Amino acid sequence: MPPETPENSVEPLERQSLVDRLTARLGEAILAGRYDRGATLPPERDLARALQVNRTSLKHALQRLEQLGFIATRHGIGSVVLDPTESAGARLLSYLVFRASGIDTAVLSDLIEARTLLGAFLTRLAAERRSDDDVARLRGVLADLERAADEPDEVQRLELVFFRNIMRATKNQIFVTLASSMFAVYLGRAHVFRDAFTERARVHQALGRVLDAVQARDAGAAEQAAHDYLKKNGKALLDAAKRAG
Repeated sequence: MPPETPENSVEPLERQSLVDRLTARLGEAILAGRYDRGATLPPERDLARALQVNRTSLKHALQRLEQLGFIATRHGIGSVVLDPTESAGARLLSYLVFRASGIDTAVLSDLIEARTLLGAFLTRLAAERRSDDDVARLRGVLADLERAADEPDEVQRLELVFFRNIMRATKNQIFVTLASSMFAVYLGRAHVFRDAFTERARVHQALGRVLDAVQARDAGAAEQAAHDYLKKNGKALLDAAKRAG
């Protein structure tokens, strides 16, 4: 395949474009495979001319792309294209879901599936390893949820606190970090998903079943209860995102 050139790899941007729009345009080009993995982007001077932006804006956009794991800057070579799914972390998850063109519901669906499976497994682990203090913290969150008003934002916040305490009860920092990366994606755009938390009583009841199994150290029941809740809630999250566009 011939190397990409500025002319056939990207389209010019309007002169008033912001750095985030430029970042999105180049990021979309990389994700679409318009640059081969391992290829080098055109020199900044040529790329800036093709995009009709100044080099300062382009430089800032390239720095963002490097932070996201799309490229790596190598001295004497330039900006080398990476496979972001292999080189990036939590920030890429948010970028992949909330694209410049809108919410990518296919990627969001994948993320929700991963959230469901990992969350259920972590709840099993929490049931096996939890301490009395862990149970007390979870009971406290449920008590707050029971007293809370029927306000979706507050229900969503307390649900997140509940599962963060489930993660803490696993005593495994790596799993906690992985799960937190998933939670961070929708936490940053919480308003998009608020319609998934309109039924406070049902959320309270479902989380109560999770806690009862964790307290009883019934790992199988804890995993199943968490899976059932997260799967149903995940569908609600996806439906809310589709309505939000």
